[in-house]
Amino acid sequence: MSISSISNSTINQTSISNLSDSTTSKASTPANQQSSAIENNEVDQQASQNLSQMTQALTDSSAPVDSSSLPTLGEIQAQQSASAQAAQQADSLDDRKIKFGSNADESTVPDRAQKILKEAMKEAGIDEVVITSTARDAEDQARAMYQLIGNKGVAGAKNLYGSNGDKVVDVYAEAKEAGKSASEIKAAMQEKIEELGASNVSNHCADHEKITVVDIGPNSSNLTAEEQQAFIEALEGDSRVSKVLHPGNSSEDAIHVEIPVE
Repeated sequence: MSISSISNSTINQTSISNLSDSTTSKASTPANQQSSAIENNEVDQQASQNLSQMTQALTDSSAPVDSSSLPTLGEIQAQQSASAQAAQQADSLDDRKIKFGSNADESTVPDRAQKILKEAMKEAGIDEVVITSTARDAEDQARAMYQLIGNKGVAGAKNLYGSNGDKVVDVYAEAKEAGKSASEIKAAMQEKIEELGASNVSNHCADHEKITVVDIGPNSSNLTAEEQQAFIEALEGDSRVSKVLHPGNSSEDAIHVEIPVE
């Protein structure tokens, strides 16, 4: 294809020059911003390749180019816009921090679930939260329930759990009345949990490869009442979140979140 036929196409030298200036300006941004954009969206690389191909076609008349394979200026600008938006969103979410307490296992909270939590944090204007509890085995569930009953009492614990959880609470009450030690009470509770099936007592004991279950401590996270409410509303409004329990709709002190794994 000759240079004259290319010049008659919808893509002209002025458009290429403007687009090249835009690309040069973008390259002058700080290195960490460039890195974030590239890591989160490869569309920008494609746009640069397209620009290079078009520039070569216009400057080298000996290079045969199929004009039908060249994207329009609008398509390239759309690609660059999508890349910039993806980078901006990634930078914004990277500013949100999720910390894990001593009884929380970060390995059971996949990246997708953390991204969903960060998006809710962004919507609520929250920079940092602390996850106090994640997936549990029977022993850890007994520990958590023992602590809960100590704080809320038998009646308060039964308001939180279902029928199987209530049976574990009853074991606590009976062992406590019999004068058992803390370790003996927790061992008896663990035995009952294993008998019932841990996942039948609490979703914290469900298969973490199928559902992500976390508790977020409002106090540990230093959330104001307004931030807590905004965070809860953001989570409740997300179709990817299957359940949200909190002080406003349950006996939970924490914000309990369940996210099915895709």
